[in-house]
Amino acid sequence: MSKKTQGIFALAIIFILLLVSLLIKFEYKIKGPGLFIANAEWTLEQIEQDKLQSNLIYQNNSGNAQINLFHFERPDYIHLSITPGRALGDKIQAGDVIAKLVSAEDEIRLAALQGELYQSQANLATLNTGAKAALQQENQQALQYAKAEIAAYEPVLQRQKALFEKHLISEQELETAEAQYDLLKINVSLQQARLQAAKTGEKAEQIAAIQAKVNATAKKLAIFNTKLSAETVTCPINGVLVQPDRAAGELCHVCNLDTLIIQMPVKASDVQYLRNGMALKAFISGSKQNIITADIIGINRNAIQVNGQPMFLVTAAVANEDGRIFSGMTGYMAIHAGKIRVLTMLRRAFAGFHFNK
Repeated sequence: MSKKTQGIFALAIIFILLLVSLLIKFEYKIKGPGLFIANAEWTLEQIEQDKLQSNLIYQNNSGNAQINLFHFERPDYIHLSITPGRALGDKIQAGDVIAKLVSAEDEIRLAALQGELYQSQANLATLNTGAKAALQQENQQALQYAKAEIAAYEPVLQRQKALFEKHLISEQELETAEAQYDLLKINVSLQQARLQAAKTGEKAEQIAAIQAKVNATAKKLAIFNTKLSAETVTCPINGVLVQPDRAAGELCHVCNLDTLIIQMPVKASDVQYLRNGMALKAFISGSKQNIITADIIGINRNAIQVNGQPMFLVTAAVANEDGRIFSGMTGYMAIHAGKIRVLTMLRRAFAGFHFNK
């Protein structure tokens, strides 16, 4: 065989091998960095001086996002009380009280209603028949003690008023002293009513009137307690207390870490080949020992800009049963996008280079 024939034969073999290699299918993987974020997050934010906002966000649409607004425009002193004893890393259960709006005016009103109800109930207990001499004497002593209490407290109230006029105490402290004095007056009235009932008894119509007063006061107290419960902020999810973003006005931040969401940005030239259900392999923090496999659950078709280039977020959900993953951790991701021919791979690479140059 001549050298020319050998050369032609060699070229023919190379051409055949090249043609076959272009038709052979190879496993195509889309690789890149990814971020782990909490599946559900709840934050309590102060958006204005007199407004709080509760935000509940689900990253994988497994629940309904909620935004609740607490608006308090009141003339009295109000402060937000975060439940004491909470520390970063503590586990929070859904329904746990996180914070409470405390109003001095509401506390005074609550004490007055409770005292009014107690007084009416106590009156009703001894109205039917009157009482024996021993009980009358006991009620007489209770009345004398109540009068002594209020007499002893009057100088205290006068001192508080004098201090307030000199701006040495706050208005809230004065209001608290006045509220205590009002309760002592209520107690005197209560003891007087008890003594009167013990001596005389009451007619049926008088008993019915007082029973109606008891019912009305109990209803007002129930309505007021319902109002107070609306001023209590509870956490809507199970999770872990994490550091709130003070710059964003966050007062409290809870993350549910039972399930985490992987977010992986993918180039525009690759996203068209991805589908829900494809396998995504995550290497936590770059370690090949910590490998997690998950399925793609969502592809955001709204592009984001990464280093000036349009990218699309691919998401997958992973269980975090052993708690080794935390929100904000990064990892190296690889998506198995199926088998493609070398020719197709070259065409994709050229399209990506042409698009992103």
